[in-house]
Amino acid sequence: MDAARRPAIACVWELALINAEQEAWRKTMMKDEPDPLAYMEERAAFGTA
Repeated sequence: MDAARRPAIACVWELALINAEQEAWRKTMMKDEPDPLAYMEERAAFGTA
């Protein structure tokens, strides 16, 4: 599918949340010893920033 006809992935206002989610996943889960608890703590902190 070409870029002009591809559906949007998200509203512009959701992009910051999507980015924060990706950063939390990379920081806590994409390493030799994944840490699910740290991932959930990162996610819980989204609302406090």
